[in-house]
Amino acid sequence: MGTILEVALRIVEYDPSREADLFELIRLEGDEWIYWQPDYRDAYRAALAKSTTYLAFAGPDLVGYVRSLDDFLIWIVDLLVASEHRGHGYGQALMQHVAAMRPDHDVYVLGADDAARFYEKCGLKAEGTVYLVAGRNVIKL
Repeated sequence: MGTILEVALRIVEYDPSREADLFELIRLEGDEWIYWQPDYRDAYRAALAKSTTYLAFAGPDLVGYVRSLDDFLIWIVDLLVASEHRGHGYGQALMQHVAAMRPDHDVYVLGADDAARFYEKCGLKAEGTVYLVAGRNVIKL
């Protein structure tokens, strides 16, 4: 293919030596991304240890990441591209990287409502619905 994106974007597997960079990327994204906060940081470290995570670099800059859970299928549970780096195909490249690393598995992305337009633009179609079974925000019936 030889596009500019392929030359400029470098995707590497996450390792804990990049933790500070990853948490800073998440912190800069806003209040919805709470993982960097002290109350959530240890739990997210544990989640990172149990999942497969890739970081995307454009030159020296960390521009995004993807975290997935591997089972008999792959669940992309976190996908973030820094707001100033959106629109360059980095999010789609991260999802494609996950799929390329496990070509024998179906890959699904758990998308929030505010990401639906992005996923549709990537040509993805909705498959089912996610429901909250238990947690702090469950309405008791």
